[in-house]
Amino acid sequence: FIPGNVVMGVWADRVGGGVLGLVAAMVLVGVLMVALQMLPFGPSVLGYRPYDDALQRNQRLAPFYADEFTVGLMNMLSAGSLSADQPYGQAHDDLLLELFCARNTAGKNGRVDAPTDSLKVLGAYRLPAAIDNVPDDPLLSEAENSDSKVVIVRVSVDEQARDEDNFWRLPATHFRLVAEGGRSYYPLGYLTYWGVNRRGERALGRHQWQLAAPQIIEGKLQVTRCIVERKFENDVKLLTVDWVYRLPTDEEADYMVFRRLAKSPMKEAAKAPPPIKGALEYRVD
Repeated sequence: FIPGNVVMGVWADRVGGGVLGLVAAMVLVGVLMVALQMLPFGPSVLGYRPYDDALQRNQRLAPFYADEFTVGLMNMLSAGSLSADQPYGQAHDDLLLELFCARNTAGKNGRVDAPTDSLKVLGAYRLPAAIDNVPDDPLLSEAENSDSKVVIVRVSVDEQARDEDNFWRLPATHFRLVAEGGRSYYPLGYLTYWGVNRRGERALGRHQWQLAAPQIIEGKLQVTRCIVERKFENDVKLLTVDWVYRLPTDEEADYMVFRRLAKSPMKEAAKAPPPIKGALEYRVD
């Protein structure tokens, strides 16, 4: 920062060296911890589980928070002196949460990787009138939840993303919906189209849309426990799922990312109510 030869005093040199050494050490440890969290260890990395099942902060690398410091520093620099066409934080608004969600297997130990062309967004739809029990998003504030909209995103997942035992195991947290401003959202459940009798029990004959959502424990939606499991059939190359999201009313979805590798834009997605005719072909439960 200072041109020419500058001789610092002994104490200034020692104090400055200690401060900058601490920053350098935090960055080195932070890069290591972020790299470890990118590996498919599962939700816990060497006993470190940064988020709970409701996607709330669970543990931190106290006292210096090296991973959070490093990500925050990179976000700041990418919007400042190291800026490019798009700030890093706009593509990854919360990298540590994103990595945790991608490692999550909902306790089923399924795959956390996928080919880059394994996801396609088929449409973004309005919520069926029969469903009025969509839970709040634990990542939104109380005010945002009260002034939000529910978006149904229909996606197809290619057979290449199935597990070796011929099962699709698709945790909800693997489907990150990114808004135009760069904020990420995760599903609160998915839709099914079941036969229902007059008492609301599953039956044959009469059908309606229903929401399959994870449990709410102590007022918190257990987002990481939501998963779609289906056996692969030879004549079905794609699995179609209707994921349910809650977005602030002023947000518009831009694209979806599946397992951090497959990306599909929302701009070309259809926008209409979910089709009822032939809806059983979209049945996911």
